[in-house]
Amino acid sequence: MTPPPGPRFRRAGGEGRLGRFWRRQFDSSPTGWQTAFDAAFGIVLPLACLALDPAVFVTHEGQPGMMGYLRPFAYTMIALQTAALAARMPRRPGSSALDGFLLAGALFAGLLGIVLAPLCTIGILAGEGICALGFTPLGTAFVFARAAVRARRAAGRERPAGSRTRMVAGLLLGLGIPLAAQVGIDRTMDASVRTIPSADAAAAASAVRRVAVLRRITDDSPLILAWRAEHDVTRRAAYARAFRQLAGHPIEDSVVAD
Repeated sequence: MTPPPGPRFRRAGGEGRLGRFWRRQFDSSPTGWQTAFDAAFGIVLPLACLALDPAVFVTHEGQPGMMGYLRPFAYTMIALQTAALAARMPRRPGSSALDGFLLAGALFAGLLGIVLAPLCTIGILAGEGICALGFTPLGTAFVFARAAVRARRAAGRERPAGSRTRMVAGLLLGLGIPLAAQVGIDRTMDASVRTIPSADAAAAASAVRRVAVLRRITDDSPLILAWRAEHDVTRRAAYARAFRQLAGHPIEDSVVAD
């Protein structure tokens, strides 16, 4: 009687097709298909998603994007990570800091993909084919994680002392730069919005111009929230006028009823 396959059989005969396939994904020598996949999901498709974004980060039909308030963080993160991956793809020697930097991109893309996946599934079932792009971050997360692992393995035991510290520093830097961009833009936007109802006409006009620039890289939520929270009729009217000047339609059109 032939004994069933077990651990001994696997050690002697191999790891199975799935195991070999998974191991090949992280080999130090990528195949042509793997390189094409990395370029597609790590660079081309993320940029395409930004260009074709239906309602995730950009305003759609007068309504702020679902994650429009995170646009500065997301855009900065995507720009930095695609540049880092492009620099890594020609098989240049990696560094511990770059490993951590790419892991930051994998973490962000993975979390974004998990959030969008259920919504995109519903959209596809409703006949919205463009929602398929919402699964891109899951592939992007895999690409960045694979690039980091390959860079780590390529150096092998030649990593100098302190490499783990530099990897953590790269991870923190990869998250910290987009966060700093988000905080800086948010604070500038909030300060500008608060100045719009100012009695100083020059200061108010300057604030509107700043908001006009900032809303291209964030959304109108601060202005809408300020309008909704304002009880003074004159200041509320100033917010409404500024919004109509910037958006081209009444602020009421962008307010979701409670």
